[in-house]
Amino acid sequence: MVATAEEFRRPVESARLPLVPAGLSEPAMVREARHRFPEATLAQRGIWMFACVAAPAMLPELLGHIELYAPDVIVHEEGEWAGPVAARIAGIPSVAHGWGSPLWSADELQRIDHAVRPLWESNGVQPGSPAGLFDHLYLDPCPPPLQAAHASNIEKRRRIRFEAFDGGGQLPSWFGQLGHRPAIYVTLGTVPIYNRAPELISTIIAALRDQDVDVIVTVGANNDPTEFAPAANTRVERYLPQGRILSACSIAVTHGGAGSTLAALSYGLPILLLPRGAASQLRLANTCVDAGVGRSLAPGEISVQRVLADVRELLDRPSYSRNAARLREGLHEIPSPADTVSVIEDLVYGDA
Repeated sequence: MVATAEEFRRPVESARLPLVPAGLSEPAMVREARHRFPEATLAQRGIWMFACVAAPAMLPELLGHIELYAPDVIVHEEGEWAGPVAARIAGIPSVAHGWGSPLWSADELQRIDHAVRPLWESNGVQPGSPAGLFDHLYLDPCPPPLQAAHASNIEKRRRIRFEAFDGGGQLPSWFGQLGHRPAIYVTLGTVPIYNRAPELISTIIAALRDQDVDVIVTVGANNDPTEFAPAANTRVERYLPQGRILSACSIAVTHGGAGSTLAALSYGLPILLLPRGAASQLRLANTCVDAGVGRSLAPGEISVQRVLADVRELLDRPSYSRNAARLREGLHEIPSPADTVSVIEDLVYGDA
């Protein structure tokens, strides 16, 4: 059973899982965080939004669902910080599932713990680790070559293989025309605060419009593909089955979100990363550069000339493709999500 905002009902139920409403919608969280913390940087506001806006709104509804349905375990993602509090109150284990980007720094974890601590204390409980993230089990989908060294200090950490999510849907008729020249997949993800960037998308299209490549751009449900100037070698869609598209591509251009970035790497593709300000995007972009699987441009560095130069570098220098292929091969050695279910079962029934 998935406890989340109503806006996610369609993807949850398309996965054949029941949804119970809990917490605020993403736009409501962003509005409230901007109102309460107008002077904060995007990275600071992210922590305060999750700790001081999202978690307090989620907790009462989550506790109501726990009382009604009596779950054996709570699995929550690493930015959802009401789950560990609810689990401690209910006396059941919690499992934190990482985003897939490198782990927060020690300083960031301390700031997270400080921000969410009042929610714990007001409910008469205490976390055993920063924000309770590592109290029982931490599932880590970040590929080992990209993960921060201090993640190995987490005693109850288990690696889990990242598997790209397609979300269903049909491929367009033009998909069958790919394969005669390099194809480039461009996405800024599906989160509106990051993917609403028409100027950036237009810059990427302009950089590649005269190149002998195919460019496939997805802009998300909240954007209109027709607002972008057409280019003969470019297709712009709201959404496409990501895995199918990546299987036909040579490189990817992403904002550094873990979903799209790790999806590209799971297909052995080098990446041009254009992080949009989130701390997790910056961490992932930096480690991809260090691992030799990508290049990165900060917002102030992005131009038609720089995007073109970095795309050409990724296409023309074989070391990027070799390193990405090597990273992909290493993923097969990590337990799959299905294999990891037994670890959660042991957590729940280990003392039975």
